[in-house]
Amino acid sequence: MIRRILGIVFAVGGIIMLLFSNYIYEQIGEGNRKISRAQKQVDTGNAFLSLTPESKKIGEHLTGPIQQKIDDGRATVEEYEVLAERLHIGGIVLIIVGAGLFIISFINRRKRSKR
Repeated sequence: MIRRILGIVFAVGGIIMLLFSNYIYEQIGEGNRKISRAQKQVDTGNAFLSLTPESKKIGEHLTGPIQQKIDDGRATVEEYEVLAERLHIGGIVLIIVGAGLFIISFINRRKRSKR
């Protein structure tokens, strides 16, 4: 009986982990789209302002802080990708372990009743 309950708890925990990892993956996709749009705008600004050496320095000064935020955003996205991947793998493992415990609880019950 304990194995059956543990199996159900593990499987439900695994499902929750999978759902949460999918949510994180959706947020990562949205973040990547925002980063891509911002990077295109910075690249356009840099291209426009790099016509002369003087304007290139001004462009780098203007877009430098924005580029730093974009780089910070990419680093944050990478951290969340690792988290989402671990949650996904852990969720699958917990579902398998939970299902195994649940099935074993029935097999052991049948063996005891045959005795």
